[in-house]
Amino acid sequence: MSVLEELLNINTYVQDGFSKVADVRANPDNGKWELVEQSPSLYENHTSWVYAVVVGEEIVKIGETGLLLGIKRQRTDQPVICTTNRMGRLAGFGNIFSEDWKTDTDVRIRSALHEEALEHVGKVSIWVRRCDVVNIKSTLYGEPYETFTTYHKQLEKAYLTRIHKETGGLPRLNPIKI
Repeated sequence: MSVLEELLNINTYVQDGFSKVADVRANPDNGKWELVEQSPSLYENHTSWVYAVVVGEEIVKIGETGLLLGIKRQRTDQPVICTTNRMGRLAGFGNIFSEDWKTDTDVRIRSALHEEALEHVGKVSIWVRRCDVVNIKSTLYGEPYETFTTYHKQLEKAYLTRIHKETGGLPRLNPIKI
């Protein structure tokens, strides 16, 4: 396996804690995604993640979020399509059959993967790595002070920097800039 193949293969990242959170079923009429074979972590009350959109075993997009992965709808087993949860936005925000694909990241991803996602359920999948939320205890004006910090953004950049450094490229749906 070449360095490029290894660094874009999701199995390389399982040792880091990546696991599949859902497979994708694309709607041929509206381009929205249904997330199937969901892992319970999709609806975990946690807000620090690095995620990968995967086709087969190839990572096509690495991203990060400081939001919940999913907020479950009341009447279905799907995430709410809104900006307060990352996978809900990815699965259904915007219209792939309009000009939205030119300006919106989630529409661009679904548009680029539409044909592959239609081929069969599971060809496109979502993988995630849970990042710790770090508790910092200190003092503020002599009083005990506690705050929290995350590192998902730094971890996403570290993955992309290594891929770029060793291969000269990035996953096909990541912007050129890192």
